[in-house]
Amino acid sequence: MRKVTDPLEASPTNEELQAVKDVIAAFLIALKNYALYPENHAICEKAIANAAKRLDYFLKIHGHLKFDVEKDRLIYKKEVVFQDPAGGENLAFLLFRDGIQRLEFLAGLEFKEIKGLLKILNKYKVLQEEAAGDMVTALWEADFPNLRYKATEIYWESEPLLDLSLLSTGEAEHNGIDDFEPEQASSLSMTSHSTEHALWKLAAEETEKLREMILEDERRDSVRDLLDVLIVLLHDQSEKTNSIAILEFLEEEIQDTLAKGEFRFVLKLLIGLYKIREAYKNRKPWTRPILDHFFMRLSSPRVLNVLSDVWTTLDSLDSDRIKLLRQFLLLLPSNALLALGPMLAQVQSLDTQQQLMEIIGIMAKRDLRPLERLLAGPDEFVVQKLVHILGGLEGEKSTQILLKMLKHSSDRVRKQALKELIDRDVQMLNKFFHLIEDPDDSIRRLMLKNLGEKRSESAEDLLLDYLEKRRFRLADQKHLLDCYRVLGRCGSKRSMPFLRKLLLNRAWIPDFGRSVHRRGAAVALMALGTEETKEILHKASRSLFPSVRIAYRKALEASQ
Repeated sequence: MRKVTDPLEASPTNEELQAVKDVIAAFLIALKNYALYPENHAICEKAIANAAKRLDYFLKIHGHLKFDVEKDRLIYKKEVVFQDPAGGENLAFLLFRDGIQRLEFLAGLEFKEIKGLLKILNKYKVLQEEAAGDMVTALWEADFPNLRYKATEIYWESEPLLDLSLLSTGEAEHNGIDDFEPEQASSLSMTSHSTEHALWKLAAEETEKLREMILEDERRDSVRDLLDVLIVLLHDQSEKTNSIAILEFLEEEIQDTLAKGEFRFVLKLLIGLYKIREAYKNRKPWTRPILDHFFMRLSSPRVLNVLSDVWTTLDSLDSDRIKLLRQFLLLLPSNALLALGPMLAQVQSLDTQQQLMEIIGIMAKRDLRPLERLLAGPDEFVVQKLVHILGGLEGEKSTQILLKMLKHSSDRVRKQALKELIDRDVQMLNKFFHLIEDPDDSIRRLMLKNLGEKRSESAEDLLLDYLEKRRFRLADQKHLLDCYRVLGRCGSKRSMPFLRKLLLNRAWIPDFGRSVHRRGAAVALMALGTEETKEILHKASRSLFPSVRIAYRKALEASQ
């Protein structure tokens, strides 16, 4: 491994600085996990892989990443990218304590080099009286090809003739070493932590005990352990950038855990994040917006689409799991509707489908906009279900959306929207009266059934105007008779002058439709059922005109 010089470098851009901070945050997560778990543990491997991914991305763009090391901070191109005034066991002090002044990663850095560096840092994080070496010695012996460093001259004054005995911890000079004491954690609990921002919280004995417990417990879920560690890290972060990087990593783990159906833990985790959001709103004002953004990302289809397969495995026997999933989802922003809505088509169990619809309904009460967006989707079944959900929501906005859905291209959707409006008993019959001529026969029948259920002046006026002004074809005979029958059921004596004239006046209607209208008038008069209508019908039964008597007789037969 070669020592490096300090060439002049241009000032970094904001994007470049942010990328550097992201790398450091990912590296801290990996380092924290390396301190708690065996090096080949799944948690460590995944955390290291994440750090390697971020570092590789940066190196591909910029070629190398170099830090200057001071006692409590790391500096990149004269800009502070990491700082922890707590001292003690923080990353900057750890490097500074062992005499490392500069650390540089080169393009081509391999996973095993990152893992090796973490192993060295973990090994020498706590000074021991009988140390067999120190960090500088370990780095020199490892000779990583894509990792450079610069150490204080007291160590490297004459590298080719180096006497390794001078590298013992006891003989080497370390700035600030007299004040350094490893912090002892008060508990093995993952959820308790001190107010200081130390990188390692556990004593050496406790860490070893934890390692043994993990190795013995083969059934333990590594993902759960990782999420516990990350929640502790998030509590301890003092920089916004580091917290964002932690949350990005956490997002992927939550997605994987949801895919496995482990709802209890993700619910616990989300509740914990909300508590952090509330607890730190004054001490760390940046916490709330980044957590809100994180919750929005969790509610996106990219994350929640993993539930598509999970829903199909749930049924009435999984009531506890469904309850946990329900609680988790209801903690998310209503934007989650964009992911949950399409899943209605994939759920086979009626009980589970009802649970999902209730979740969507509760979310839509908070914000109707995502539901409105889904109503423009192509899946007829899903849109119909969403319209049904919309019908259960109060307010003018939901009514306006239902009226809009009456113009949908799908017969099933239009019919569902009409049902929801009818159930609301809204006083806007004129807004959907046009469905009396809908292309779908079932919608026309539903509309007429609704009009004829009770006496209504508004329904009567609409039907009278429709029958007087609409020009019908011979093919409309059945529909026309149904309209007259409904007029008799919803109308009043105000309709009788029109019906009397229609039945008894032989010159009112052109010949091609006269008989159908006369018969319809007789049907309407029979449905009205007043003494006055009985008198008109009696007169029609004795009319001198055969067409009038026939109209009366056919209406009588149809009513029996």
